[in-house]
Amino acid sequence: MCAAHDARGTFFVLGLVARAYPDLVRRIGAAGHEVALHGMDHAPVHVMTRDVFRADVRQSRDLVEQAAGTAVAGYRAPDFSITSESLWALQILAEEGFRYDSSLFPFAGRRYGIAESFPLPYRVLCGDAALVEFPLATTELLGRRVPAAGGGYFRLFPYAWHWRAVRRINRLGSPAMTYFHPYEIDADEIRLSPHRIPLRLRLSQGTGRRGLERRLARLLREFAWVPARDFIEESAASLVAGRRLDLRGWPATPARWDDAPETT
Repeated sequence: MCAAHDARGTFFVLGLVARAYPDLVRRIGAAGHEVALHGMDHAPVHVMTRDVFRADVRQSRDLVEQAAGTAVAGYRAPDFSITSESLWALQILAEEGFRYDSSLFPFAGRRYGIAESFPLPYRVLCGDAALVEFPLATTELLGRRVPAAGGGYFRLFPYAWHWRAVRRINRLGSPAMTYFHPYEIDADEIRLSPHRIPLRLRLSQGTGRRGLERRLARLLREFAWVPARDFIEESAASLVAGRRLDLRGWPATPARWDDAPETT
């Protein structure tokens, strides 16, 4: 589907998947896509300690890099599980040499999200290291940020909602970070599953799957798509445009979200 629309993306891969299917990871890279990291086994970050998270990142990165045959630059937390209380994860990612993260959803969600986050890419300052944050796409509704163009939101909300969200972000001079799971294209997965799946989960995970492939093909056709790494390598400074999250004193001092010009 991506090749048909000349679209390239970033595939955030679990360590377990890289260990079990290394050929698949190599094929992703060979097709021109970026291979990035999604942790070891989809455990949420906010339930880990710092040491456990660092070990998880190192183990899964080794597996993914061995399978891909190249270094990874980016990270996506399972279930967007870097919260206001676990911003230490960004500090560790910067220390471990990651160039960007894409785990923060800039809205006030029940399960995830950080309302203070900028809706456009920004720099995260972490002591002697730094990285770029690619927040997930949102749009505005009655003065509040609402998710768009990804996952269940893409399946459940009208297509025009997502199209307008992506266009709005692009008109602000920024790339839109959307996301999709491969299993969402499989309309029969839940119906044919041998496991007992609660009705609530059947509805939330299954609704809209039959039309997803058609919707996704349209989105790929109507916008241009490249890996996140391309923006980091080509235009990091203009990408963040002065927006920054300062964690250099955190947690001893509060995290500081700032888009004022830096002074020396």
